[in-house]
Amino acid sequence: MNILGLVSAVKLDGAMGCTTFLNHYSYLVHKRCGTRLDAFDAIHVDGIAMVWLLRAFGVRASRLSFDYSSIADAVFQWLEMNRKTLFIAGAQQGEIVSFVTCLRDRYPAISIVGFESGHFESDTNRANCIAKIVDLKPDVLLVGMGAPLQEDFIIDVLDKGWSGVAYTCGGFIHQTAAKGGKYYPPIFDRLHLRWLYRLIDEPKLWKRYFISYPVASAHLIKDAIVLRVFSARRYR
Repeated sequence: MNILGLVSAVKLDGAMGCTTFLNHYSYLVHKRCGTRLDAFDAIHVDGIAMVWLLRAFGVRASRLSFDYSSIADAVFQWLEMNRKTLFIAGAQQGEIVSFVTCLRDRYPAISIVGFESGHFESDTNRANCIAKIVDLKPDVLLVGMGAPLQEDFIIDVLDKGWSGVAYTCGGFIHQTAAKGGKYYPPIFDRLHLRWLYRLIDEPKLWKRYFISYPVASAHLIKDAIVLRVFSARRYR
């Protein structure tokens, strides 16, 4: 499956379906794992470098991410205004507790019906969390476990019969728990240097940026060319 064929070119218009986000690293992970990305209603590009690369090869893309530099605030405000319920899964226990506290301070009317750490001690714990979500029937599910765990988790929740709006959010939970608000300083956000700030903040990610990203770029270029050739032949 060519993942690029699933990428959504337009921004979200309100809350709908299940949405995940791709960057260079997660693209590579999903290709290797064969994640069922076709189970998602929308797939957006989280990373300006990936947007630029795809546009250079004729693939329509715009940056969209679940963080405060993009759509997170709008989603939480939507939850408040429409009195929708939210369940959150991800990060470590202390981080998820801090994150929920931050959300309730910033959005006093938000209705969080449950939350769980994404570091499950066993398959039984994971299954119990899924069963809890299905039982609570939250309107919105936010999952931050990193790729492909977060996508697999949402797919398994869907397979158990839950229906609603879902978003993956990668490291957003632990980043917000640590910083208490916007993770990226304005200058880094404005200059599209979010990757650099994250590398400064989390030096352990250097292999991702300097080894995995170049490899992913090669795959992206190949897949973009294949997609363009296939599209051209289909519309002849």
